[in-house]
Amino acid sequence: MASYLWIGGTTDAGKTTQARRLALFHTLALLECDRRDAAEHERIAAHSPAYRAFLEMTPDERWVQHTPEWLLANTLESHRDRFPLILEDAARLARRGRPVLIEGWDLTPELVAPLLEDPRRAVWMIPTETFKRRSWERRGKPAWKSQVSDPELGAANAFGRDVLLGEEIERQARALGFDVMTVDGSLSEDETTHRLEARFAPFLESD
Repeated sequence: MASYLWIGGTTDAGKTTQARRLALFHTLALLECDRRDAAEHERIAAHSPAYRAFLEMTPDERWVQHTPEWLLANTLESHRDRFPLILEDAARLARRGRPVLIEGWDLTPELVAPLLEDPRRAVWMIPTETFKRRSWERRGKPAWKSQVSDPELGAANAFGRDVLLGEEIERQARALGFDVMTVDGSLSEDETTHRLEARFAPFLESD
């Protein structure tokens, strides 16, 4: 477990794209925590009352009737509940004999820190609000906005939750001595990959 590599952070930071590139270039086993089919949603819900309650809400109940602060608290509780499942999945991948790269927004620094002997094995990618807003507009997010009675309020609550989550992740990461990569669009995909490779270089060479 101490040999895993971790890429966490909020949505719209390019985590998945970068994790896939690193896995391809360096023959890593990749665990994408954000990829969830119906069975995975149910698996998480079975271990997380907060996540199950969220899934059972209507779109309006989720996004229009709750504040960004409530959504953040629910998200962090769901992440804590799910983390043991992520470790189970990572252990299965590790048995295949390749180094494991774990990527996803569920990975808060406080959850990962007790498992690491070297903080350089983890990085958190946080988009600026401006970059995130551009990403939402380009990708037509959120996808569920046509399902709520007040799309503008629902989107504002979801966006606000993500901003608060980014602030919380950065606070935790700084306190624990982890690297935070601010994503503002100034680096190309290749440049971002090179930066991550430089960060992980000692472990990519030795694993």
